[in-house]
Amino acid sequence: MRAQRMRAAVAATVAIAVAGSAVGCGSSEDGGSTAGSATTAERPRVAFVNASMANAVLQAAYQEMQRVAEAEGVELTAFDAGFDPAKQFAQLQDVVASGQYDGVIVAPLDGNGLVPGVEAAIDAGLKVGSLNQAIGSRLDTTEPQVDGMSFAVIHPPVTSGRDMGRLTVEACRDVDPCEVGFLYGSKALPLGQALRQGWDGAVEDSPNIEVVAEGDGNFDAQGGLKVVQDFLQAHPGIDVIVGPDPSVVGAQPALSDAGRLGKVKLVGGGGSAAAIRQIAAGENGWVGTAVVLPRSEGRAAMEAMIAAVRDGKASGGIDPSGEIPGGAMLTRENAARFRGEFPS
Repeated sequence: MRAQRMRAAVAATVAIAVAGSAVGCGSSEDGGSTAGSATTAERPRVAFVNASMANAVLQAAYQEMQRVAEAEGVELTAFDAGFDPAKQFAQLQDVVASGQYDGVIVAPLDGNGLVPGVEAAIDAGLKVGSLNQAIGSRLDTTEPQVDGMSFAVIHPPVTSGRDMGRLTVEACRDVDPCEVGFLYGSKALPLGQALRQGWDGAVEDSPNIEVVAEGDGNFDAQGGLKVVQDFLQAHPGIDVIVGPDPSVVGAQPALSDAGRLGKVKLVGGGGSAAAIRQIAAGENGWVGTAVVLPRSEGRAAMEAMIAAVRDGKASGGIDPSGEIPGGAMLTRENAARFRGEFPS
């Protein structure tokens, strides 16, 4: 039976807060960073098993989780998988085996591979929710996919990929052939494959679009810079770069050095403050970006976990980006209404 859906409120003006300062944290005995102090019956303990603390999107989500946990008297302990799926699975097992937690929020790397660990956590009596990516095999839905999960907070990556594809079609309008360089965060991860699936579906009726180069930008600026330097060396006439906002923003110095900044069209994914600012100003070839709302997602995840632990409530699928009036595809026409929820 489908759990009751909890929607995160989004203002009609779509004013999205820029990342703020994190709540102070210390060291927990089990190696994570923890916000709060000793647990009581009124002070639930929640573990956050994070894909990577170095990722700008997940940093923003965690900061908002900390803020809500502090305000609501929840002890929140974070574990950093460092983009290692095997390490993340082991961390989830450790959380369950410790017997110290009332609930666990997982930002998964390999959502399908984590299903046995999530089932074990539920069987052990923990409330379980996901953040940012799906736990299960489907990457085109917001709904929880494991029986007994309390919630899933996600903007489906297939949807984001489709929006990035639609923006690419616009960038390639009247350009034939249109040479595209595709930046994955990580092609090996289900997220990268889902984004590409959505992108491929959106451009399949545009025969002028040709992907001439691919590479992993590792979701960060340095990765994007290196990969796009390679793109330009092999394909100096490339027309469009597509990828996660931090990698595309990071690649701009390479384009500048090659005399191509502003001539190559840029399409992003994420909705970073740096990308939105340039899109709104019509600068440096930016066409648009597919928006996600990490702070809103972090807030929704912690609120849903508190409801699960304290009241036994299952909140179901939650997609703050899906509540944006007019959709989550940002262009120059609507960019002035937005402020990014993560900086880079």
